[in-house]
Amino acid sequence: MCIQHPTISTMIDRMEAGGMVKKEKDSKDKRTSRVFITTKGNEAFKQVEKIWKVMEATATKGLTEEQEKKLLGLLQLVLKNLADQK
Repeated sequence: MCIQHPTISTMIDRMEAGGMVKKEKDSKDKRTSRVFITTKGNEAFKQVEKIWKVMEATATKGLTEEQEKKLLGLLQLVLKNLADQK
């Protein structure tokens, strides 16, 4: 996804501050932190998932199943092309 480690760390810190996830140090390797979703985070995920499904249905309205598959394949190729750019 071409996201740098500090960016991910900042995102996790913000989600932790918002109560969406909790971080815990690994019991065996103190250099490692484990990230767990909280109840609040899980509820937010479910809301986003519902919205995403509505957006997906709206975006693909009128497409046949074959057209949807073709679109998905094309978008995956675009994503791969963008990910390969460094």
